[in-house]
Amino acid sequence: MQWTSKAFPFGEARNTTLTSDATRQALHGLVGRDTHPYLSFMDFDDYPHTTPSGRHVFDHFARELAFQVPTTAADSHDATSPLRPLLMSGGYRIPDRTDTTGRDQLVSETRRRWQRYNEENPKKSLGEPPADLAEMVDEFDLEIREDMRARARMAGQAPFQAYSPEPNLFVDGLATLVEGDGPTPPLVRFSPGSAEFNGLALSLMHFAAWEIVQDQVAQPSTSLSNAAELLRPAVRGTAFVIDVENAATQTDLSRLYFGMLQSRRETVRQLPPGLTESQIDRHLLRVPQSHLNPVPYGSSSRSRAMRPGRPSRRPKSTGSWPRCASPEGRSRTRPPPRTSTGRRRSSTSSPNGTCWHGCRRRCRSRATSGPGSRRAGRTRTRTR
Repeated sequence: MQWTSKAFPFGEARNTTLTSDATRQALHGLVGRDTHPYLSFMDFDDYPHTTPSGRHVFDHFARELAFQVPTTAADSHDATSPLRPLLMSGGYRIPDRTDTTGRDQLVSETRRRWQRYNEENPKKSLGEPPADLAEMVDEFDLEIREDMRARARMAGQAPFQAYSPEPNLFVDGLATLVEGDGPTPPLVRFSPGSAEFNGLALSLMHFAAWEIVQDQVAQPSTSLSNAAELLRPAVRGTAFVIDVENAATQTDLSRLYFGMLQSRRETVRQLPPGLTESQIDRHLLRVPQSHLNPVPYGSSSRSRAMRPGRPSRRPKSTGSWPRCASPEGRSRTRPPPRTSTGRRRSSTSSPNGTCWHGCRRRCRSRATSGPGSRRAGRTRTRTR
């Protein structure tokens, strides 16, 4: 595979591997041996792919999906078929505290990233690596654990509400082979660029819906609404299994650890003199890809919240009126006319169906006057 852009096309690389001749031959070969193959996506590093229980992640999911764990070949033949979801997702974690070798590897890889960043960005140099680079690993560990815990709760409400990390992902291999025209589901593929899981999640959701409809066609007595609400195609038992905590495996997280330390260094530079990096609470730092990230550093609300004795407060209104999103109203618009009650009339409630500054279509302007503004499609009203 060749690419011309500066950024590596992660999704395109995964799709190329997914549709390669070697992958398809392997899938057909496993199907010929009366097995149900899955494709596993992991990062190319030498960290052990073990879960917190000590089991390999393959063994973890095999036990989680099985109704009974076979002990002999005869038991395996007579056992009830396991659940066969379209997707299984685990999370990631750093080496345990007792694994000093693994943590030392994380520290050394992060230090190399720090030095490489300074070499590639001399005008934005971060200076020397933090003196407490090794001691901050425990804080980083807590951030990763809390992130996985938040994703698990989000997935409990909707499986794809949280982003499933690609380094620990399993996809039904047979679903990737389905192609053709007509009433078939879309191709199971990743998004072409970064955040490639978004495209995979969308295609798998369409695939699950297609299977549920096919179940209804084959067995009209089945409840379509229950299967759709629970995402349970009959042939699978469940469509998706998200287990980012219990199925978390070790992987190279030096990029995330570097991002957290870079956030701390950038943050301390914007604070009043006298504060050190060790005085910044870890909850104010940003970890790349974390679902718990605070307000980006550099914003006025965050800077006030971090200053001792300066409570955070809402920013003052700028007093500027909203701008129109249509071509006719790019410049700053005038206040809307008053109604009979003395209040300003919003753009979406004008008598002639157009906004008050002459647009010929529905105005989608957004108020820019602070946190009191409403959602897009409405303008903020105020009286004088």
